[in-house]
Amino acid sequence: MYKQKNIFLKDARRFVSQVKKAEQISSMEISDSWKDIKKQLFLNESAKKRNRYHFLLWSVAASLLISIFILKYVMQDAPVQLLAEVQKHKLSADSIREISLFATTDNHLLRIRNHSTITYQSNGNLTVNNKQIQSNSLSKINHLYVPRGKRTTLILSDGTRMYVNAGSHIVFPSAFEKNKREIAVDGEIFLDVTHNPKRPFIVKTSNCDVRVLGTAFNVSAYRNTGKTAVVLVRGKVELKDRKNKRALLHPNQMGQVSSDKMALANVDIFKYICWKDNIMFLDNEKIGKVVDELADYYGIEVNYSKEISDIHISGKLDLCDSVDEVICAIEEISPVRMRKKIGNKYYFSKGYNQSN
Repeated sequence: MYKQKNIFLKDARRFVSQVKKAEQISSMEISDSWKDIKKQLFLNESAKKRNRYHFLLWSVAASLLISIFILKYVMQDAPVQLLAEVQKHKLSADSIREISLFATTDNHLLRIRNHSTITYQSNGNLTVNNKQIQSNSLSKINHLYVPRGKRTTLILSDGTRMYVNAGSHIVFPSAFEKNKREIAVDGEIFLDVTHNPKRPFIVKTSNCDVRVLGTAFNVSAYRNTGKTAVVLVRGKVELKDRKNKRALLHPNQMGQVSSDKMALANVDIFKYICWKDNIMFLDNEKIGKVVDELADYYGIEVNYSKEISDIHISGKLDLCDSVDEVICAIEEISPVRMRKKIGNKYYFSKGYNQSN
């Protein structure tokens, strides 16, 4: 009997370890749960051996059935599944020129005009600018690609409104499950989440998970930056990094998460969310940083001399304007000049007269 009990303990520990790995449960939570299990299993050590023997047999059988069920669930709906979709899909926001919506079930690719509103209704139907496109109820996972220089609005099946910035890739279901709402992001989005305390909303990025019930916040999680920045407008959100470190954000706070740290700070939220209204707010920003961000947004190549990179400027840029119009606006508020333009390449320096 002692040998059988050890075999059961060994199998049970292995099962718990697998669940911990798949579900990313903390070691402390596992330890506490394991103590409760042992307490319940072996509380009555003085009971008759026959009853204990039968109990152990039923326990082993039950644990195996639970293992099969839970591991099957984990393999199908693991928290990392949506992130894996972001990484494995062939398209990328940098490799396309038009906003593209891809449904994985039927391999359907839909091209969408800039600044359109894409709406998934509760029954799974899809509309673009209030025009019904197709019945998308069978497409469990969808990919939305927004290339450089484009933006769009996505309304999810629960009514959550999402503004998607340039160079972004979003993975989401046509209709959410009954007990959870999850999406994955490589890029930048602003979310106004429909409140539902029974179904928390989770945004998954390469660095962390952002968990909310109903709130408005901005997520910037471009993979090439190696970090995720979350700015909270209202409500509360919880950040959890890949090491299970957690932090609670309050309004007017920003949380930044990288592979090795998490930091919180109070910020002026307008600076971080005005992009959804096509505004770039400059508050004593370095020109080098501004020009680099414009290059990413418009999908252009820029070069500038070192003497201008640390010049500071303030103001607002209207990103609905063409790249040339935005450059003219920068020239009006700074000593920077665009020397020449060859194809899609722009050259900036200090004090030159503008010439195209």
